[in-house]
Amino acid sequence: MASIKYDSKGSKLVIFGLEIKGIADGNVTISRDTDQTTVHKGRDGENAYSVSNDKSGTISVDLLYGTEYDTYLENLATYGGFFPIGFFHEESNKILQTYGMVMSVPDIVVGKEIESRTWVIAADSVDMSIRSQASEFRELININYLPS
Repeated sequence: MASIKYDSKGSKLVIFGLEIKGIADGNVTISRDTDQTTVHKGRDGENAYSVSNDKSGTISVDLLYGTEYDTYLENLATYGGFFPIGFFHEESNKILQTYGMVMSVPDIVVGKEIESRTWVIAADSVDMSIRSQASEFRELININYLPS
């Protein structure tokens, strides 16, 4: 069995030019809205396959409540427009570059401990591609733009 090195710091999420930090103990989850392929079965056992051209999906990220990054996403939700998103996973050398929009502002929960908030972003495309050079993504990280 092969050993795999995993370091969560090897994943970077950039939204509107700002690298998102303050990610809670949860995950960054990238999901497609539709299945890539649908199987249609005939009554005689024959199958037909249709491929979906819908590449849209969602990006979910758990952020610690009250951090500057949580506030940043609240500001983007108020802004209400599309913004650029980049995600890079170092171990697999996969990159995602897309545009998205905050679907809804998560609830605020106040209690004994600091809570996290799950932000869900609708994305035009969630197809990740492999890059031998991720310079495009590194350029995104160097931009620290905060919309007013």
